[in-house]
Amino acid sequence: TSNPTTPIDSTTTITDTSKTYTGLVNGTTYFFRLASRDSTGNLSTFSAQLSSVPLDTIPPAVPQNLTSVAGNKLIDIKWNKNAEADFAKYIVYRGTSSNPTTPIDSTTTISDTSKSYTGLVNGTTYFFRITAKDSSGNISAFSTQTSAIPLDTVPPAVPLNLAVTAGNKQVQIKWNQ
Repeated sequence: TSNPTTPIDSTTTITDTSKTYTGLVNGTTYFFRLASRDSTGNLSTFSAQLSSVPLDTIPPAVPQNLTSVAGNKLIDIKWNKNAEADFAKYIVYRGTSSNPTTPIDSTTTISDTSKSYTGLVNGTTYFFRITAKDSSGNISAFSTQTSAIPLDTVPPAVPLNLAVTAGNKQVQIKWNQ
């Protein structure tokens, strides 16, 4: 609480002018004041109060096992789920050159570990990477890259109105496209 008066620590020499406290709770405000004591036990008044809020600075783990499968004008990607309790979202990066850095999409739950992208250009190589972001805004390093090339896998239409006409030593076949 503000203006603390309960001593929590002390130093033994006049050269001790800093202290690090660990095991604190991220997002909680901690208040600090100092007082000096001389060799006869006289205690100074309190210093001005300062406060600080420890923050989570550890990024989530890098998403693992990113794979891609191409179809006609589409690519499906998938990866393994992260395990962080403070997970916020995955960010998907796509480009037509290696190691894309432009985010194109994101997910909102840790269970969303696949995406399908349609309307792509057949014959073009697309590269994908993903990152994970936590609720404190920390972003993981990029996943390994995957790439795929959408290809036209749709067969042409069946010819219609097939007709055969026989003649002298010949047969003529006609059809509509």
